[in-house]
Amino acid sequence: MKNITIVDDHPLIRKSLLKLLIKNFNHINFDEASSGEEILDKLKNGFKTDLILLDLNMPGIGGIETCRKITKQYPGIKIVILTLNEECLYLDQVIDIGANAYVDKIESKEKIYSVIREQMVN
Repeated sequence: MKNITIVDDHPLIRKSLLKLLIKNFNHINFDEASSGEEILDKLKNGFKTDLILLDLNMPGIGGIETCRKITKQYPGIKIVILTLNEECLYLDQVIDIGANAYVDKIESKEKIYSVIREQMVN
């Protein structure tokens, strides 16, 4: 069974996305983390996930540094960056350091589902 983890510092975003994904993806386990520090700590302690939906803009260790560390230390984990339009300046940078894809938080849920399905198949 595949595992997806949502990493976002906003509880409302995290919980809403989690609820949508659970309804629309069968046979996938979901987990969450509220920060870069939390997901890195979980991974360090043996947590397994196949795909991380990673907020780009978080306090503490932000999405860029979190992405850099995960892709270096856990190369088998796919990362989809969750971003807002005004953060698009950083997208080339996160793709260069190993993110597999990105999706704007204001996209339709169908677009988000499509990006996730594509990453779970590849």
